[in-house]
Amino acid sequence: MSKLVLITLIVVGIIVALLIALFVVVYIKTSRAKKISNNEKEVEKKANSLASEVVDTIKKENIKEVSFQGSRVSIVFLNKEQIDKERLEKLNLQYMLMNDKIIIMIGSKAEDFKNQIEELIKNS
Repeated sequence: MSKLVLITLIVVGIIVALLIALFVVVYIKTSRAKKISNNEKEVEKKANSLASEVVDTIKKENIKEVSFQGSRVSIVFLNKEQIDKERLEKLNLQYMLMNDKIIIMIGSKAEDFKNQIEELIKNS
């Protein structure tokens, strides 16, 4: 084989390898974006009923303050004993329960979730 043919084969091989690598990277990023989008849609669908469930579980009259920071919603309450802990477990949430507040990991819809909880408290 001549040097020119060998160099051409090497260059073509490198180009093909780079194109395959580019395709794999694009495919992975696209599939991740779809998963994130689907998860956000699920959270958004669940958020309305979930806010109501959370308020019913903690009890409206027990809620002192609701706030959010990033992907988390904090609910400060008056009495930990009024919270229905069994019902809270069944809600399948990621949360941390402390002495005077609960922090719920919601995701990108945390502000909407907080606003829904405040609406439920205000309208009841």
